[in-house]
Amino acid sequence: MTLIILTEDALLGHRIELGLAEHCPIANVIGRCYSVEAGLEAIGTLKPDIVLLDTSMQGAKKQGVLTMLTAAGFRVVAITASVLLFRKLHRQGIPVVLAEPLDSALLAELIDQLRERT
Repeated sequence: MTLIILTEDALLGHRIELGLAEHCPIANVIGRCYSVEAGLEAIGTLKPDIVLLDTSMQGAKKQGVLTMLTAAGFRVVAITASVLLFRKLHRQGIPVVLAEPLDSALLAELIDQLRERT
């Protein structure tokens, strides 16, 4: 299962990869992108199975990246630092985890659920 991580926070990206290595060994991170533009380009080129999207990325909300990716058929797990956004996305049925503290086991569970939907 291939994944791309989109986050401007290099430390968060590293923590995600470490958590996946421990809790989700089937996850193969094929890219880590630090801007919305680079992320969209990588997604279009590499066609990952799942996109891990940090919703706090500059421009992510303004450009509607989450909506754009899901409308294009990509499976997305949102990662947010906002409890309010977490609740909103969760109510909408969007797989979401909090960035702080990052629950790697929950992230792995959400990835597994998305994998099973194929």
